[in-house]
Amino acid sequence: AIPSLGNHLYERKHGMTDHSTRAPLEEWVEWRNAQFTKQLESWKDMVVYWAERVPSDRRLVLTYEGLTGTQGHDSELTGGSASTQKLA
Repeated sequence: AIPSLGNHLYERKHGMTDHSTRAPLEEWVEWRNAQFTKQLESWKDMVVYWAERVPSDRRLVLTYEGLTGTQGHDSELTGGSASTQKLA
């Protein structure tokens, strides 16, 4: 998610179509180094926000690996549920 945001902001800064290119490595590294802590904190805040508002028995967390069937997991899109996580 963080690399995608960095690329999106690069595209907007340069008037490009969304999801059309990747930022040059040098610009990506500079942006990442300057923004990583802020972006990680924002991500944590979003998770905490929803965790506090949705009862634990109503939560379902799907992982990227579970959706794509990578890293040895069955794909949740094809009925597998090996990486579905329930947050306590």
